[in-house]
Amino acid sequence: MGQIVLINRFVKSFNRDSINILGGEPSLNNDFFEIISHFITQSKKVTVFTNGNISNYLIDKLKFVSDDLQFCVNRSHEDSSQELINFYKKIGYRVTLSVTIYEQNQSLNHIIEEINFYRLNKWYRMGIALPNWPDKSNQYIKVEEYTVISNQIIEFVRKGLNYGIRPSFDCGFPFCFFSEEQKMFLSQNDIDFKSNCSIIPDICHDNTIIPCFPLKNITQKVSNSSDWEEIRPLMENRLKQFKKFPLFQKCDTCVEINTGNCSGGCAAFRLLP
Repeated sequence: MGQIVLINRFVKSFNRDSINILGGEPSLNNDFFEIISHFITQSKKVTVFTNGNISNYLIDKLKFVSDDLQFCVNRSHEDSSQELINFYKKIGYRVTLSVTIYEQNQSLNHIIEEINFYRLNKWYRMGIALPNWPDKSNQYIKVEEYTVISNQIIEFVRKGLNYGIRPSFDCGFPFCFFSEEQKMFLSQNDIDFKSNCSIIPDICHDNTIIPCFPLKNITQKVSNSSDWEEIRPLMENRLKQFKKFPLFQKCDTCVEINTGNCSGGCAAFRLLP
């Protein structure tokens, strides 16, 4: 329980009523159920980010936890498993799907099909694959692909709206990812789209904090006395030096950046080794 106490103290310094639990696969942690139960009893709304391949034994225990426990299932690939299907059937009303766009012509139709068939939450998270700093060796979307992929995304969004299924866009999309016409379409359908990159701290298994997953090599150690208001300026100062490296050359004169509507793309693109 030592790690739970440490995390709980740090989480309290955020003054928020919700907490996200990520991995790897969080359900593989031996203390997973105890961690969930602890934060639920602390009146926190808990969202677990998972691949959905959770054992029947654990699912049956999770069914009796408060509805303040929700799940976000990564469905960037259409392949599924019997464990995932069983998870949908037993606890699907608590499930929101998430998809990360990592290539052109990526298969997405399974998102709509699974939401409809298993009666999952009628909205999904959508993000784009960003380069991991500093080696950028992962698969991610290149800037020259943005126009083609934005058209494919809008086409998929239109299809989902026919079923009352709506997207929620993650950070990382530059403001110019979508055309003005596409942004108007999103606005007319009350779909929020923002392009502000900011620190969204993740707590890792070794009690370090990272600004976000793409910036996983920028770490700050957490102790029993750590407070977010003390750690935030330390991380901000480490990132501040890279603000002069925008995603595109035209970002230097972009009105949206100067007015704060866009931060010039994810910081992971802009950091130099």
